[in-house]
Amino acid sequence: LALAHEHDALRNNLSARLAQAHFDYTDAHRRTELYEHTLIPKATESIQSILASFRTGSGGFTDLLDAQRTLLEFQRSALRATSAQGIALAQIHELIGITDASTTQSTSDSSNAEIEQ
Repeated sequence: LALAHEHDALRNNLSARLAQAHFDYTDAHRRTELYEHTLIPKATESIQSILASFRTGSGGFTDLLDAQRTLLEFQRSALRATSAQGIALAQIHELIGITDASTTQSTSDSSNAEIEQ
C-alpha cells in the first residue's frame, strides 16, 4: 500500500513538472514569435522612418537613439525567450527520458557532411 502511494506521488510529481515545462515552452515560443515576427520588424521600420526624417532635418537624434535602444531591447528579449524555450525543451526531454546522444550524433553528422562539401 505504501509503495502504491509512493508510485502515485511520483507519477503526480512527474505529471506536474511536465505540465509546467510544457507551459514554459509554449509561453517562451509565443514570446519568441511575438518578438521575431511583430515587434522587431516594427522597431526596424520605425528606425528606418526616423532615420529618413533625421536625414531631411525633421527628426531628432535622440528619437533615433531611442528607437535603436528599443530595437536592441526587443532583440535581447527575443534571445531570452529563445533561451527559455530551449531550457524548457531540455527539461521536457529529461522528464520523458529522451537522451541527447542521438540528437547530438545526427547534428554532428550533418555538420560533417556540410564541411566535406
